[in-house]
Amino acid sequence: MNYFDLVEHLERQHDFSLRAFGPGKRTAGLIDHIQKELVEVAANPTDLYEWIDVVMLGLDGAWRAGYQPEEICSALHQKLQLNMERKWPDWRQAEPGKAIEHVRDGEKTYHADPNDHDAVSKALLDKYQDQHATGAPK
Repeated sequence: MNYFDLVEHLERQHDFSLRAFGPGKRTAGLIDHIQKELVEVAANPTDLYEWIDVVMLGLDGAWRAGYQPEEICSALHQKLQLNMERKWPDWRQAEPGKAIEHVRDGEKTYHADPNDHDAVSKALLDKYQDQHATGAPK
């Protein structure tokens, strides 16, 4: 494959997902499924298809949240640009096995023990609710 049309892919994924999993946001179900896929990634981190499962679930969540394929593509592009413009700590100083996050200047952070799936779900839900209450995506 020399050329990949992400908009076409998202349209196909939307149609499949709607038929296979039904309508609606399904936010809690998607979070649950992503958590299960991350366990599979942890068990086999070189399996490309496990990583792709996580990506596809994220894309599924985006269209279920009401975004059109073109908006998702634009956000993907914009988010990379935003990350490229952020300040990042020196990766050589990072603790192995821990996330390397951008330097936060007064942003609210959300923490949960990654082994406590209920706490992770609550932290994700808290963040989701905070963002939708303020209308500010992160």
